[in-house]
Amino acid sequence: MPMSLHSSSKVALGAGYAALMSAALVIAAVWPRAGEPAVLVPHSPAGFERALSWAGSQGARIVALDTQAQRLIIEMPSQASAWSALQAGLIPLSATPPRCTAGPAGSPEYRRLS
Repeated sequence: MPMSLHSSSKVALGAGYAALMSAALVIAAVWPRAGEPAVLVPHSPAGFERALSWAGSQGARIVALDTQAQRLIIEMPSQASAWSALQAGLIPLSATPPRCTAGPAGSPEYRRLS
């Protein structure tokens, strides 16, 4: 028996709500909170230098620096800083364990700053 237009629009609306809720949960899981570690993922190849510069301009404390993989982990100063990072072409992702590992401690390309 074919579905009516009314029934198919209810299904589409339900699917839309499910997709929106799923996206909200993913963002909530990876968006860094103020004071917690965050990996800055650049949009462009030259973004590592931009990430270092941006972190300095925000006064962010560098938690870990991996120069070989060009990965920078900072302590996110505030929610406003997270939005500022997006405007600067950087994606801030929460780096709280177990979502992020910085690489083998003691390796030449990994340096923990405390």
